[in-house]
Amino acid sequence: AAGNDHRLDERAAPAVLVAPDLAGRAPDPPTLDGDLAEGRLLDGIVVAVAQLLGDRILVVDDAHLADQASRSVVDRLFERAKELGVRVVATGTGSNGSGSVTMRPLDLEMVTGIAERFGHDRKVAAAVLRGTGGWVDHVLEALSSSDPSGAVDAIRRRRILELDGVARQVLEALTVLESGTIEAVSPVSGRPPEEVAAALDRLAAAGLVVERGGAHSPSARWVTLAVEGEVGPARRALLHGRAADAHARSAAARARHLEAAGRSAEAARAHVEAGREAVAVLAHDAASRHVRAAIALGHPDPGELHFMVGDIETRAGNYPAALGALNAAAAEGTDWRIERAIGDVYARWGRWALASASL
Repeated sequence: AAGNDHRLDERAAPAVLVAPDLAGRAPDPPTLDGDLAEGRLLDGIVVAVAQLLGDRILVVDDAHLADQASRSVVDRLFERAKELGVRVVATGTGSNGSGSVTMRPLDLEMVTGIAERFGHDRKVAAAVLRGTGGWVDHVLEALSSSDPSGAVDAIRRRRILELDGVARQVLEALTVLESGTIEAVSPVSGRPPEEVAAALDRLAAAGLVVERGGAHSPSARWVTLAVEGEVGPARRALLHGRAADAHARSAAARARHLEAAGRSAEAARAHVEAGREAVAVLAHDAASRHVRAAIALGHPDPGELHFMVGDIETRAGNYPAALGALNAAAAEGTDWRIERAIGDVYARWGRWALASASL
């Protein structure tokens, strides 16, 4: 379009606001404000594109990698293509507007057929399919490489790095949460719900996120690992801190996030709360893990927590573990309850002489 000297009319004038080079070929741009400003700007851009194209065809390659603003322009082009008399083709994975054509992911038989042409067997084909999700461009890139496994790793990392800023922030938040609704992801990502919803649609189209029952989650373990590999320690702590502050319903989840955020004192208290919640539903193993985690994080009353572990392990029938916890409690200070608890453990265990010595 740069070589087209066609004069643009006043409908295209708003495009000058984002493409100053068009100033000499279009009327002065209007002042855009109010609720309709964004729509008028988009319409100005697509009219300018249509007038610059003339009878040529616009091809938008890898449209699924475009940022939100660019996707809005492409979608508006498709909406008005017939009216403006333009021909637009968008390529990529996922849905890219009402006029786009989407190629479905390849299945194992198709990938195996391609692999054989490059001298690879079905085992390699299956590994490439798992690693690429079956997207044809990624399959071809991996299988045409001398090291398909290494190519898959590089493709995975690139798929994360090529995401636009909002989509990447949303995927980072979702990775921290493991699964979440739009409302849950929003405060962790730092993005409003409408931006989160749009980003999740783009991530789903790219095969990085799946939705089940209104909750979204990374589509595969490799997505989580790839995102974690690109998130630095400070950013990771920030995200976990946001998750802990935003989601207070589950003490266990809050404890996990607080611990990952480096907020040890708060995490210890949350682990104790989670331990009590687990005891209430007879989840003794989980309760013991939570209370022991609180001790390891430096809870200010380790003696009481060791005693709590002893009681939990006694209820669960883990008598050696119960005695170990009660002896640890005794090492923290004297408490008449400890001797009685030790006697109770021996009595339950059927060791009556030791029980009578403690009771």
